[in-house]
Amino acid sequence: MEDTTTIAPPSKPEPRKRAPGAGVKALDGVIDVTRYQVMLDETTVALMRHIGEKNLSLGIREAARRVKEAKDTRAFSPNRHATRLKKTG
Repeated sequence: MEDTTTIAPPSKPEPRKRAPGAGVKALDGVIDVTRYQVMLDETTVALMRHIGEKNLSLGIREAARRVKEAKDTRAFSPNRHATRLKKTG
């Protein structure tokens, strides 16, 4: 008895669907970027989006540039943070 089973040629995989905005160049011209997952409160997100004109990543990079320009790159200090909370509370 002869085997008449045919094997279909392998199908081409469907192209990957990209997330909206994927592959779009950064507005500030940075090229070498890495994705990070961070936890931010809503106040910080709102401020960073305001600075970045609705673009969270751009706002964070711009805020970091401003901090560097102001030469205020000291590490987080619980005492300094507590003082800040007393002033705003």
